[in-house]
Amino acid sequence: MSFLSSPARVPYAALAVILPALLSACGEPTEEAATHPEAGVVVARVEARDFADAVVAYGAAEGSPDQGRAVTVEVESRLAEVYVWQGEAVRKGQPIVRLQPSVTTALEAARAQRDARAAEVELQRLTRLRVQRLATESELQTARAAADTLAALRDSLVTRAGQGHGLRIDAPTTGVVDGLTVRPGEVLAAGSVLARILEPTSTIIRLGIEPDALAEVRADASVELADLQGASVGVGRVRSIDRRIDPQSGLASLLVQVESALGVPSGTRVRARIIRAVHSRVPGVPRSAVLIDGQQAHVFVAENAKASRREVQLGFRDQEQIEITAGIALGEQVVVLGNDELTDGMAVRVEQSAPQGSEP
Repeated sequence: MSFLSSPARVPYAALAVILPALLSACGEPTEEAATHPEAGVVVARVEARDFADAVVAYGAAEGSPDQGRAVTVEVESRLAEVYVWQGEAVRKGQPIVRLQPSVTTALEAARAQRDARAAEVELQRLTRLRVQRLATESELQTARAAADTLAALRDSLVTRAGQGHGLRIDAPTTGVVDGLTVRPGEVLAAGSVLARILEPTSTIIRLGIEPDALAEVRADASVELADLQGASVGVGRVRSIDRRIDPQSGLASLLVQVESALGVPSGTRVRARIIRAVHSRVPGVPRSAVLIDGQQAHVFVAENAKASRREVQLGFRDQEQIEITAGIALGEQVVVLGNDELTDGMAVRVEQSAPQGSEP
C-alpha cells in the first residue's frame, strides 16, 4: 500500500489529549472571564412633602346678590349712554351710565320748578304784609314751611333726574359689572336695576360633581380655582353642598365662595380642585419611581451599588409625586430612570441624581 492512498492514522493517545482541549475552546467562557451586568440609573432622594387628596370638578361663576351693590334708577329716565361692559372690572366712582329725564319726569320737574317759585313769591308777599301788620305770624310761618317743602321737592327731583347733559351714575364700589342688559334709548321705570357691581369676594362658583366624590368633601374644604386653560383665577372654600342629583347631568352640586382678591367675572367657566384631606411631611417619590407588578407597587432603591426591590404602599398623589406610606424611608435613593430593566440585587451605577420636586 502506497503512502498517498493510505489514510493518515493518529495515535489514540494523542486524540485523548487534543479533543478535550478543542471542546474547552468551543464551550462556555470560564467563570473568571464572565462579566456581571451593570445598569446605569438616575436616582432621587426620598424627601418629606405635603400631599393632598383632591377631586376635580367643573362649573361656572355666578353673581352673589346678597353681597353685590345694585345700581338703580331713582326716577323714570331714558338711558343715554353706557360706559362699561358686562363682566368688566370697575373702580369705585368710575362712570357706569348716563341718564336723561324721560318726558314724564321732565314735566314733573317743570311743575316742581313752578310750584317752588310760586311758593317763594307767596312767602315774599306775606313777609311784606306781616311788616305792615296785615298778615299774622301763623300765616307767615305756614307760607315759609310750604316754600321750604316745595323747594326741597324741586331740588330732590333735579338731583335724581339730572339737568343739561343728564345724570351720570358712577360705580358705588370696586368690583365686576354683572346683570347689565339695558341698551341706550330705553326708558327705565323708577326703581329699575341697571346693573349690579359684584365685589371680588362675593363671587360664587357653582360646581357639578360626581355623587361618589362627595363622601369626604367638607363644607369648608379649600378649593383651588383655574380657568379652562389652566391659569389660576383664585382660591375659595366650599360654602354649601347640594346632594340632590341633577337628572340631566347626573351630578350633585357645590357652591364655592371665592376668597381671592382678583374675583372671577360672572359666567366664567372654571376648573376646581377640591381638597378633601392633607397629609403633611410624609415620604414622597417621583411618579416614575413607582412600578406596578400585577396589583403590587414596588420601587428600586440604590444601595451599596445594587438595586434593592422594595414593595411599597401608595397614598395620595399629585401631578409629579406619589406619597409612600410604607416600604421605604426618608433619605433613601430611589431609581427614577432606568428601573424598567432592573432585577433585585442587580449591580447599578448611579449616573445622575435627579433634583427633588419643589414643595407643594
